[in-house]
Amino acid sequence: MSHEPEKTKLWILHVDESSNPKEAGAGIVLEGPGDLTVQQSLKFGFKTSNNGAEYKALLAGLDLERDMGAEHQVCNNDSQLMVGHLSGEF
Repeated sequence: MSHEPEKTKLWILHVDESSNPKEAGAGIVLEGPGDLTVQQSLKFGFKTSNNGAEYKALLAGLDLERDMGAEHQVCNNDSQLMVGHLSGEF
């Protein structure tokens, strides 16, 4: 019987952002093996556009995945622009 290390199982990253003229932030949910769920909220100390906040949220989520040892991941995001850039569609 082969035992696969936990970190090689699929991790699912969900990111979402929020920005207004005064501030920006993001929410990150990382689902890992064994029903592990890590939630993180971020408040950016600078003004940015919605698209800028989306990219910052994604980078923070990818950093979290790396720190957790994730090797195989899927990222869910509701920004058509960002998904199009990352997939090469745009």
